[in-house]
Amino acid sequence: MWGRRRGLRGAWTRHRRAAGFERALACADAATCGNPFLAAQCGDLPTAIVPSPVPLDVPHHTPRATASPFRVGWVGRATNLRYVRELGGALAELARRVALEVVCVSDGDLSLPGCRVTNLRWTREGEADAVASFDAGIMPLALDEPWSHGKCAYKLLQYMAAGVPAVGSDVGMNADLIQPGQNGLLARSPDDWLEALASLANDAALRARLGCAGRETARDYGYPAIADRLAAFVSAVAAGSSASR
Repeated sequence: MWGRRRGLRGAWTRHRRAAGFERALACADAATCGNPFLAAQCGDLPTAIVPSPVPLDVPHHTPRATASPFRVGWVGRATNLRYVRELGGALAELARRVALEVVCVSDGDLSLPGCRVTNLRWTREGEADAVASFDAGIMPLALDEPWSHGKCAYKLLQYMAAGVPAVGSDVGMNADLIQPGQNGLLARSPDDWLEALASLANDAALRARLGCAGRETARDYGYPAIADRLAAFVSAVAAGSSASR
């Protein structure tokens, strides 16, 4: 509820969101937040960084020695398709270099000039299998929006949990999660995106290495790890409240 770049039909205005957020903080003894940026919005209130957990018991991607077509996938709501469209130029150039298929798993449809796009309607039952079919998963965001800093890299974690090499915009928690060249890749410009995706398309060993490292990273964000983190924080807050009484 912290904020939104632009209002949606029926959504709160930014002012009302801010007021509601302040009222919630005033009533709280502590807060859990998805990332450090959100924690900073809570002032002096005790906080814990507790991102949304990602399931680990999901189908794993099977690396292909020759990924043709090279399947670049994205999962998300139709309201966020604009971020993928902003990569249209880089993806069209990539399509001129390699056989490319862009896979969009969403409640809306994507079209990109110069690219073959497969639109899959999102379902809870089909999401994991769709993600496992990607050769690379992307999470583009705007670099200069507070909304991007508030995002908690859940798409990247989904890709990583499935062993899919992940590429994200170099902003917010994306940049906290990804160690470039070790467990994923980061991009700031269209040229960066083109270079990152082209390197994955042309290097099966890189795809396999980043996918394997991504699975290890995702373990720290699975349900068991996040549950332990949350339980420890709640226990500490409760103990502190009891002591003060």
